[in-house]
Amino acid sequence: MHTKILFTLLFTLVTQILAFALPSVNATSVLTEELDNLALDTVPYIADTTDNGAVPGLFTSGNVTGMGDYDGWYKCETSWASPSIADIDNAAIRLTALGQRHCVQENANGSRCTKMMHFWSAAVSVCGPYLDYIYCFRAGFAAHTIANKCQWNGLAGGYFVFDDPNSLKFPVHRN
Repeated sequence: MHTKILFTLLFTLVTQILAFALPSVNATSVLTEELDNLALDTVPYIADTTDNGAVPGLFTSGNVTGMGDYDGWYKCETSWASPSIADIDNAAIRLTALGQRHCVQENANGSRCTKMMHFWSAAVSVCGPYLDYIYCFRAGFAAHTIANKCQWNGLAGGYFVFDDPNSLKFPVHRN
């Protein structure tokens, strides 16, 4: 009798820990588990005009040009509190796997930012006018850009803005 109760309590505790610890997308997303293992289409960086002599990844900024729909600029804000590069890349892979689904900014008040995806320590948000959207694969590119351009000691943080009329901002931050 006592053994059965202990196993039930242990099972409940383990399921609660797993439910809390496993990465997921925001509640309004329709991402399913089948997308978790899709490969990322790599996009090469053609040009980066950053060369300001600062320590790479720490409060630097630059432009990504010659990429057509991927043109934009980034600002690095990496610190010891930033998420790991591996976690950012995993969040970006999941966003990219969503393809041309819309990543929508659904917060009408306050920060005007919506967390689109998180994975362990990393979160990728979209900030800007209420109900503006971008294709999720482009949000994934923004996150990969921050991971690649802003890395420092295995961590990265900052934001990316595409050269679009709506100028949505994509912060990569601690979850």
